[in-house]
Amino acid sequence: MSRAWSLALVAVSACTPAQAPVARKVGQYLAIGGTAALTISATLEGYTDAAQDFMFGSAVASAIGILLYAYVELAQPEVTYLKEPLPVRNRRWAKILSERASGAARENRCGRVRRLERRIFQYDRDTHDFILMADPEVVRCLTSSPPTSLAPGEDPAAAPLVPVMPEVAPEVAVPPDAAE
Repeated sequence: MSRAWSLALVAVSACTPAQAPVARKVGQYLAIGGTAALTISATLEGYTDAAQDFMFGSAVASAIGILLYAYVELAQPEVTYLKEPLPVRNRRWAKILSERASGAARENRCGRVRRLERRIFQYDRDTHDFILMADPEVVRCLTSSPPTSLAPGEDPAAAPLVPVMPEVAPEVAVPPDAAE
């Protein structure tokens, strides 16, 4: 009997993430089936002499099922990935890049601000217009002239690829509901 228990213990502990869904279902069905068999065995107790053996066997099956299900649930929990819609992801990325651009503007790294501004504009126009362009330090960086030559140690790939944006139009900073 101890040999069977040790074999069952090794089989359960070797459960991998690929096998976890099957082991979870087996444990669930074994627990439910054992409980149903236990109920039927208790009902048949007055009609047969082997009802005690049936009850013991079904109780053991139910216990094994419950333990298997609990082990798999704790050792290999189900992981569900939420699919983030593209506009939500782009808005989140634009907000993150806006924070980085604000920090770069305060450090007077205007080349980085220009590069981030283009990406923010592509990701989310509202974040660009109402969050990024509302920061005076960012606007200062974007309206200043770009460096004509690279500073010592500056990466040539980090230089801006397009000219600096002209003055920010005042209508950009007005929220859509305020224009009505």
